[in-house]
Amino acid sequence: MYPVNKPKRVISTKEILFLVAFFGTILGLLHSKDLFQRLLLSEQSNYDLTEAYLRNLVRLKPDDTKTLYEFAKVLIHQGKYDLAKTMLSALESSKKGDIRQKAVYLRYKLLKQELGVTKSPRQKRDILNALHQVLLRIAQKEHSPQALQKWLKESKELGDEKIAFLLLKRIAKSRDGDIGIIEKTYYEALNRHDLKTAQWAMQQLYRQRKKWLGDYAKDPKGFRSKTRILVAELLKARQNAKAAGLMVELYGQSKARQDLFDALDYLMWGGHYKEAVTLAKRFEKILTRDKTGAKKIIELYLAAGRTDDARRLSLQLLKRVYR
Repeated sequence: MYPVNKPKRVISTKEILFLVAFFGTILGLLHSKDLFQRLLLSEQSNYDLTEAYLRNLVRLKPDDTKTLYEFAKVLIHQGKYDLAKTMLSALESSKKGDIRQKAVYLRYKLLKQELGVTKSPRQKRDILNALHQVLLRIAQKEHSPQALQKWLKESKELGDEKIAFLLLKRIAKSRDGDIGIIEKTYYEALNRHDLKTAQWAMQQLYRQRKKWLGDYAKDPKGFRSKTRILVAELLKARQNAKAAGLMVELYGQSKARQDLFDALDYLMWGGHYKEAVTLAKRFEKILTRDKTGAKKIIELYLAAGRTDDARRLSLQLLKRVYR
């Protein structure tokens, strides 16, 4: 009989991968963790090798949140979104606040990257809904005005107007003195029928009206328009005295007598007859230049029970010659 040659055993692919993983683990344990982190963050880092390394570290140290975080970054880079989401869910339940916050930012990055490569309209809608939830979490956290501006821009780019408005309100409340932001908040609140926010913004504009109204001489039309907006809001809030005060301030710039008559009307509508009489006496010569104006002031004095003032002014009228 001829001798039978036994076939040489060839190592399988699975066995090769096992050996690579085994020796990778041993090498990982021997290497300095600081050295690994420096390599991981390096632009020249090999992501395939990094993933194999991290898998072993995660298996050996499941509580190492920093490792999990770096692992999630690798998975996102490789487009392994489902596994990365699982990793991020673990990070978002971490006891460390900074890790939780970083995980939220990383989830946003993942979703936006996923949105860019997804072609299915249904999946795009699902991703946009997920992005909305992430942005909502971010918008509700305290951030610097610069960070809020960044996320406002992001929300607008995604077309998420609801989050954009929420961020706009937070920016307005964190940046005292920024009239432009407060003004935008006011108009946006009106568009959204958010009366509470609109009233808050208007109060801020009223307090800083000198800055908001600008220079009458340079833009009288704009000055008057903004003043009228303030007046309308104050009248809605039944703050007639403040509305009248604004019209007196406007008269100080415009010298238009009608502004004073409007101020008197606002005071009378609010039942502030004492203040109306005081204002009328202060500007009586200007208000009673003609017969029509004089009659209005006499009627005011009578309505306020100031009969002596009404009689006095009536006698003065009899001595005048009106055209």
